[in-house]
Amino acid sequence: MGEKNKSGLLYVVYNEWIRHPVTRELSYKIGFTTKSVNERYYGINLLMPGVFKSKFAYEFSNAKDALEIEKLIHDIVNQSRENGEWYNVNDKVLKGIQKSCTRFGGKLVTNSRIEEEIEEEIEAQIEAQIEAQISIKKKDSSRYLFNKKDYNKSRLVLAVIKNHVSKKKNITLEKLQEIFNIKFFGGLLIVETYSNAEKIFQNTGRSRYFLNDPVTLSDGQEIVVCTEWHIDNIGIFLNKAKELGYKITVVK
Repeated sequence: MGEKNKSGLLYVVYNEWIRHPVTRELSYKIGFTTKSVNERYYGINLLMPGVFKSKFAYEFSNAKDALEIEKLIHDIVNQSRENGEWYNVNDKVLKGIQKSCTRFGGKLVTNSRIEEEIEEEIEAQIEAQIEAQISIKKKDSSRYLFNKKDYNKSRLVLAVIKNHVSKKKNITLEKLQEIFNIKFFGGLLIVETYSNAEKIFQNTGRSRYFLNDPVTLSDGQEIVVCTEWHIDNIGIFLNKAKELGYKITVVK
């Protein structure tokens, strides 16, 4: 694309692994980009399970028009926002977005064009978030006392959920996911089935759950707890644990 008359692309993408933690409905990323890179079909697939697929994208001859429409759409679907530019919207809303893009002069582009145009933009966002999390990890090494034992962040969450399962004898995975309704970037859930967690490990090469320390529910189902806890998300869990009556002391 030439710099003198740069066009813009408004796109909608999804990943089968990024879903609402309770309803399990797909979430969609509604974004905008002017960048173009070599086709590698989303390098971010190395960082999380599943692959990113394009729902649709519209090209506007003037990038400013695409950016304005993106802002307008984000305002309209704001109540369905889950994380950043990710939204839990239905087919009716998606069709409405397509009609609006056509009405304002957008031209539907092919899937291969979408893949080329948005790869670098999404990849850069994820890299920035990972760098921020690494920086945060280095700055915070707090530990926590729970039931007279000392834990780091991830082990604390595991201990609390084990304790909760032992108290609530007939609790199900679905109920646990409803109670501990915290969704990580990339669609990871706090508690997951062992089989799903194994697939995540196989697809990414990273064990994001305590696969070596599963929890068995009363119905015999094996579940595992997520390990992705840092200073930027542990506070949400601590608040939930407090609501449930658990006493946790922060030890600096």
